[in-house]
Amino acid sequence: MLHFSIKEQLKRIYERFSRSKKPMHRAYMESIHSLVNLAEAKDPYTKRHSVKVSNYAVGLAKRMGLSKKEIDNIRLAAILHDIGKIGISENILLKESSLTDEEYEEVKKHTKIGADILKPFKFFKEVILMIKHHHENFDGSGYPDGLKQEKIPLGSRILSVADVYDALTSRRAYRNAYSSYSAIDIMTEESGKKFDPKILHTFMDYLSSNKKKTG
Repeated sequence: MLHFSIKEQLKRIYERFSRSKKPMHRAYMESIHSLVNLAEAKDPYTKRHSVKVSNYAVGLAKRMGLSKKEIDNIRLAAILHDIGKIGISENILLKESSLTDEEYEEVKKHTKIGADILKPFKFFKEVILMIKHHHENFDGSGYPDGLKQEKIPLGSRILSVADVYDALTSRRAYRNAYSSYSAIDIMTEESGKKFDPKILHTFMDYLSSNKKKTG
């Protein structure tokens, strides 16, 4: 269950959005930034991670030839994909050693918490589904609902690849960052299990193309 003060802050955000006489786009973005700020205050790692995941996910979506609407939804889902962590104890989020089984079960709740947080925003319907299911695995072994293959929303399958790649290539308190090559090797081992093989392959092409442009 979310902490009372967090729920109240979210309620104020929603009410401010509903009453706003500002242009819809501006009010929309203010609400998003407020939500992201709540998550960042809980876990500093979330800030940079969300931005990088968004960049990877959008680049991948463009490489796949998705529509502007689909890309915009994926961008928002990536920025907000860890918003549910504001409902997880800081003692767990900031723990420098391995999580216990019980702690890991608590962390897994963040996908549903994130979906619940965004539920009042009716225009977030597709984004909510992407966020709720971005930890589903292609072979059905993920969470929260054990969805398999194409039953997992396309945006969630894209987020999964972008999310794990950035997590592996980022330094954490309990380990150093992997190189891009090592991260891809690790992810390739999970192709068809954790990741959609076609999406992972396209992501590898996207990274290779970017390196050629910047090289």
